[in-house]
Amino acid sequence: MSSETILGRERIHVAPEIPEPVDPTSAAHRMTMSATAVFRAETIESLRHQLGDRGGDLVTELISLYLVQAHDLVSQIEAAGAAPDLSLLRAVAHKLKGSSATLGGDRLAAACQRIEAAPLAELDVDRAIQQVRHEFEQLAAELAEYRSGLRGKPSSTEAV
Repeated sequence: MSSETILGRERIHVAPEIPEPVDPTSAAHRMTMSATAVFRAETIESLRHQLGDRGGDLVTELISLYLVQAHDLVSQIEAAGAAPDLSLLRAVAHKLKGSSATLGGDRLAAACQRIEAAPLAELDVDRAIQQVRHEFEQLAAELAEYRSGLRGKPSSTEAV
């Protein structure tokens, strides 16, 4: 911590605390992720509001596109695990992680992260793939429900 004086007032600089990196394979991380909601609506609501007047329509389209593409990525993950092609498995898990996190699917993103980060000797491929499939099915159901609620719903700028 340091301080400086500007125009007769003392200004204190505090270094921000940087959290330690979390091991995605740790028991504490798994416990935290299991308690997290399947879908964080506030993530997609923020995106909807940022998109302005057509936010609701665009988010509806994004969800529809995500559901088709994510279903394909989950199938690719299953095929890579059956091959087994661990390099492809991790690459596809990375793609699914990013798109899922963008739409508020934190648990699915975390399941994909575990595939990416786990040492090969410790990765239970079948269990990891089952978890990805399970999380995707839950997320897909919640996103479809959210999307149906968006139809005809104005974004914040349209309501003004």
